[in-house]
Amino acid sequence: GVRRVHAAFRCVACGEPPRAGGASGEAWIDDEVAALFHFHAVQPLPGAEQLTLAGGHGGGGRGELERLFAYAGEVRTASAGDAHLAPLQLSLRVLLRISAHLRCRPGDMAGALERAFSACLRFLPPASRDVASRLLNKAAGKEAFGSDVAAPPASQPRTAPAGGAGQEAQREALRRRARAAASAEAPICAKVCDGRLMIGEVSCQQCVPQRPELVPDVTFVDIPKHVAALRDMLLDWSLGHHLLLIGNQGVGKNKLADRLLCLLRCEREYVQLHRDTTVQSLTLAPSLEAGKVVWEDSPLVRAVKAGRCLVVDEADKAPLEVVCVLKALVEDGELALLDGRAIVRSSDARLQPAAAGPASEEFIPMAEGFRMIVLANRPGFPFLGNDFFRVCGDVFSCHTIDNPDIESEVALLRSAGPDVPHEQIVQFSLLFTELRELVESGKLAYPYSTRELVKLVEHAQEFPNDTIEQIAADVFAFDMVDSKRRGGLLGVLKAHGIATTAEGESGLLGAGRGGRGYSLKECRSE
Repeated sequence: GVRRVHAAFRCVACGEPPRAGGASGEAWIDDEVAALFHFHAVQPLPGAEQLTLAGGHGGGGRGELERLFAYAGEVRTASAGDAHLAPLQLSLRVLLRISAHLRCRPGDMAGALERAFSACLRFLPPASRDVASRLLNKAAGKEAFGSDVAAPPASQPRTAPAGGAGQEAQREALRRRARAAASAEAPICAKVCDGRLMIGEVSCQQCVPQRPELVPDVTFVDIPKHVAALRDMLLDWSLGHHLLLIGNQGVGKNKLADRLLCLLRCEREYVQLHRDTTVQSLTLAPSLEAGKVVWEDSPLVRAVKAGRCLVVDEADKAPLEVVCVLKALVEDGELALLDGRAIVRSSDARLQPAAAGPASEEFIPMAEGFRMIVLANRPGFPFLGNDFFRVCGDVFSCHTIDNPDIESEVALLRSAGPDVPHEQIVQFSLLFTELRELVESGKLAYPYSTRELVKLVEHAQEFPNDTIEQIAADVFAFDMVDSKRRGGLLGVLKAHGIATTAEGESGLLGAGRGGRGYSLKECRSE
């Protein structure tokens, strides 16, 4: 039927101006839209007002905040000529989060900036990265951001180009460090005392789960790199922030999220996004009962109701109009569901009058303890996902997860293959270190991760009589079939003692598989 539009109806729209040099689809203010609205430009707050606001909501000395405001002006000017720097601009919500971090950890401006911008800085083009690192170092007051953040940490020397004595010297230095790590004792840094989780100098109260079966219990190795990441995540958790873990696939994002929730005894709801995810599927879940389709609460709504942690996996795969729902929930604490209900903060003024009437079912109060951990791959090739950080990153506390350094990686491999010879573990670790160097330099496309490396060591643990080529075929056989990749990849493998003969190359290609007499064990219950 026909419905009359109420005389008091109004539409208030909020949006960002189109970016200079952006795609044609981003120019949303066309002639048709411009004729429908009266426009009001909202200018950034003056520096003095921002300084007062930041001082009232957090910490940080006046000198630190003034350096931060100077950074805001410089990066705004730089982003006018380089669109890649636009996500590094200092918004008001990022300023308040940095100020809250400084209240908890006075003087740690570098750590606050890293949590705000590392997810973008890590994946910038080299020229843009140099400019951004220089500006961030100036704001931090020290050299905390290297011009080449894609490189391994300072403690991990880069491998020299193929050939030459310099390459062999660096390989030998890495080999000595890997051998020392292979024989060292792994430290245990996370502990619980009187119901408080402590990782290093950071502590937080544990939760009391109502449904313990929802608390994840994951196999985890306390390697130094991951324990440091857990400490940083715990700090942001204790400040009430929602977390974004971004990095290549296979570097341990899911493991870190589950381990943190396990240590905190926090219940988890899980949802995995994909290219066909819609707003409806994110907020409501269909089920079949007695031959009828019934719409039930999705993991997101269940987490909001019960005060659980929602883990959102593969966030970069979903359309941007879907992940913007997460931004609305995190930033505004309010989300309208398709069935007419609305999620609101527990302090919302509409809850008290609605509780006494039939409107009580229209509002879902956000329970205390609700938190969100979002996992996403890096933007662009080879994962081809959306740029989640550009759209939603400033409402999350961001953590870039990389492959561990060589000491941490060897400690992890020792746990995966306790009976594998240390020399073989060192050999695999050095091989993957050089492969990642080639990926960063653009000579290889696929970023070989710790997940593939652990797979090789687990193979060596289960089948100790297999040759090293048969073990390596688990990861490299597919790439070796591609003639364009074979030459460069085979050269690196040979430099590390793999496939140095014609028979070895044949084994690397998977020859002889299926004829080695393996069989499954038959298990019968008595």
